[in-house]
Amino acid sequence: MEFLDYMKRRESVREFTGEPVSHQDLLYCLEAARLSPSSLNSQPWKFIVVDDPLLHQKVCAAIHDPLLQINRFVYGSAAIVVVLKDTSSMNLRIRTLVKKFNFTPYDIGIAVQSFCLAAVDRGLGTCIIGWGKHRRIKDLLFIPDDKEIALMIAVGHPKEEIQPKAKNRKPLESIYSFNTYR
Repeated sequence: MEFLDYMKRRESVREFTGEPVSHQDLLYCLEAARLSPSSLNSQPWKFIVVDDPLLHQKVCAAIHDPLLQINRFVYGSAAIVVVLKDTSSMNLRIRTLVKKFNFTPYDIGIAVQSFCLAAVDRGLGTCIIGWGKHRRIKDLLFIPDDKEIALMIAVGHPKEEIQPKAKNRKPLESIYSFNTYR
């Protein structure tokens, strides 16, 4: 498969079979995230894979909001990957202080995209999630107070095979120019 085929197959999956995902496949996706570039090679991330059935259900309950009717689909996933910001690198702290700009959110975004593209390679579906009761999740997973949840990723076998399809995106010629702004 060519790279753009992976991009065309990467979508937010919200219907899963419930079948477990092997640790080998999860480690493959984590390795893709680990290999992602980051500013000053700070690697400002830590991933907690929640695939224990009982703990998974508790974390899903902290992600699903019955009042707002959002994220109910997470219960069907095989795993939830909690992505933490890790800003403990001294180089990262100094650079952020001197340059007055923090690249951590961008670095985490790159790593999460790498994880999701690797999941496509394994025939898995993912959905990136921002909302959840982070305090509850931190308590359930014994995450220290000085660590912040950046994102979560629902992972599982999609109910239907993901086929490449047209994406609703701006036309290519509208997003670039060479050499000068047009």
